[in-house]
Amino acid sequence: MAHYLVIKNIKSGTKATSKFLFTDLLFIFVYVGSGLFIQSLISSTLLIVFHLFNFIIALLLISKSKVNPGKRYYHSVYYYLIRNISTYHPVPNESKNILKGEMLNELKKER
Repeated sequence: MAHYLVIKNIKSGTKATSKFLFTDLLFIFVYVGSGLFIQSLISSTLLIVFHLFNFIIALLLISKSKVNPGKRYYHSVYYYLIRNISTYHPVPNESKNILKGEMLNELKKER
């Protein structure tokens, strides 16, 4: 009998660098560019801090989401903003909390 390995997910993004996808870099450019667009509204003493903050937030938003596997945090924020309250909500992982509680109980017993 022959066994075949079937790949379930063949979608992959276009990599711009070894760590970033093209869409991630595009998101960073648009996000930081929007900061450049509104920089006239920021005090000149806070301008460098503002741009640094925007760049750090852009990097955080392109990291992988723990709430939505396979998505980025900016996807999660987008889905949260456009959600229909009756249909979309993150589902908590209760098994993690149960396992953590069991481990804490075992540690207390050892003492």
